[in-house]
Amino acid sequence: MGISVRRLSAAAGAEITGIDFTRPLAADTVKQLHHALGENCVLLFRGANISPEQHLAFSRHFGPLI
Repeated sequence: MGISVRRLSAAAGAEITGIDFTRPLAADTVKQLHHALGENCVLLFRGANISPEQHLAFSRHFGPLI
């Protein structure tokens, strides 16, 4: 099952659903997220109740953390 991208406005922003943050992300999902970020500038993940460790692991898909 893939992710769903719902554009929130014409200017910027999209809501992303269909991600299980408790599991490692598939390469295809990461590719879809990169594309969605490039198209929308801001991604919203409603109700993403994740731990700090899960947040860091997710963030690393977008580049090194400083």
